[in-house]
Amino acid sequence: MNKSGWDSFYGCSNPDFKFENIDLCVNYQTKHDFLNLNESFTYPTINEVDFNELLKDSEGRPFLVVFTADWLGEGTIMDSIIEGLSNEYQDRMGFYRIDIEECKNVSHQMGIRRLPAIYLFQNGEIFDHFSGMVPARTIEQHITSML
Repeated sequence: MNKSGWDSFYGCSNPDFKFENIDLCVNYQTKHDFLNLNESFTYPTINEVDFNELLKDSEGRPFLVVFTADWLGEGTIMDSIIEGLSNEYQDRMGFYRIDIEECKNVSHQMGIRRLPAIYLFQNGEIFDHFSGMVPARTIEQHITSML
């Protein structure tokens, strides 16, 4: 499958997204093996109660929340990207994941219309947000501007 085929396969409509940012593999199975889709991520999946507590009690510590769903293919790619960023920035900010199927009230409250949706929070307020496939370096630039 060529690069444009991967873009359409994953529904990438973000014009800044380029698969060169995620080592493009030769075929679908190799791609999934590369991404370790069965890997459990170190940043936690939180529920609605946890999310609301984070908003109230963030104590100035910024955090990132990925709104996704287990059935979302491109969400898994973003999980891999966020996992890498969380390993680098976990001492300076929190990283969390919310499954919109489990937390429908939160996704409605946040106005989530496209997945994956990534929200950066500072002092309990939205600092920035974006959705769809976003290159790791773009997310990192937003993180560093917040810190």
